[in-house]
Amino acid sequence: DQYKYMEQLNEISNRERIVLEIYIDDIAEFKNDDVFVSNVKRNTSRYIKIFEDAADSLLVTNPELPPLPDIFDNLYHQRQQALLQATSDQIGEDNVAVPEVDLPKSLIRRYEVSIKPSFYEPIRKLREVRAQDIGNLLKVKGMVT
Repeated sequence: DQYKYMEQLNEISNRERIVLEIYIDDIAEFKNDDVFVSNVKRNTSRYIKIFEDAADSLLVTNPELPPLPDIFDNLYHQRQQALLQATSDQIGEDNVAVPEVDLPKSLIRRYEVSIKPSFYEPIRKLREVRAQDIGNLLKVKGMVT
């Protein structure tokens, strides 16, 4: 599907999805660069941050149909009001612009990015994962109980 990532981003902006799933096979097909794909596999955690920033820049909310506020929206709004109150108390004015809330994007983000390995990637046992594999893209076989 040509627009599957835009569809995922639309679902995320409508709060119907919380995971943006990026497949390594799609990256390989799009970039057609084996060196880039191997870099993504070797340093997946870094590329997840890059994909998060790219997804943040592409996300748009529909102004005609905003999502219903949830507890996070309420807490975020309360934090903005507290900062506004603290700023207006310091300046002594009533009409002060709302300051930017100082939360990192990783805490404000309502989704996560997941890079999925290739179907042909070998499956490893958990005991075979070593320290040098941390941050890499791996397929691990295991049972969750």
